[in-house]
Amino acid sequence: MLTGQVYRLVRLPALRNDHGLADQMRRASVSTMNNIAEGFDSSSRNEFKRFLRYAIRSASEIQSCLYVALDEKCIDRATFQSVYDQAQKVRQLCSGLVRRLTAYSKAVGGGEGRVNESPMYYTQLKTPDGGARRAHGRTGILAHELPGFSTEPRA
Repeated sequence: MLTGQVYRLVRLPALRNDHGLADQMRRASVSTMNNIAEGFDSSSRNEFKRFLRYAIRSASEIQSCLYVALDEKCIDRATFQSVYDQAQKVRQLCSGLVRRLTAYSKAVGGGEGRVNESPMYYTQLKTPDGGARRAHGRTGILAHELPGFSTEPRA
């Protein structure tokens, strides 16, 4: 959605004429998407976190470019706010996933396992009280926090 918003934004007449700013915004939006995808297909959870941090930086770059576009009166305040908020949402989602991956790595010990290596949807996590909790095998999100997902392993 962020990339689509940016592409629609740079088609506006005022930004179409500012080739440098329009190009920078397009590249940052595509970079955000690509870093998330590349990180997901990386060799480890630590590598995924690294790419998520790159995505966060690229979304911040979009926000910075939006300030330039607003200051130069290429866009109005409502347009600025709409795209800015979407970039902020992407940043928050990526940051939340980084925190989850970090917590998961601490719970299972280490962070070098592949993000998408588990054939099972859920895995067991040890709790501080000696019990066990079921967590999503790829993200480490606890099963009870995933609306609509069953806590039973996939067949």
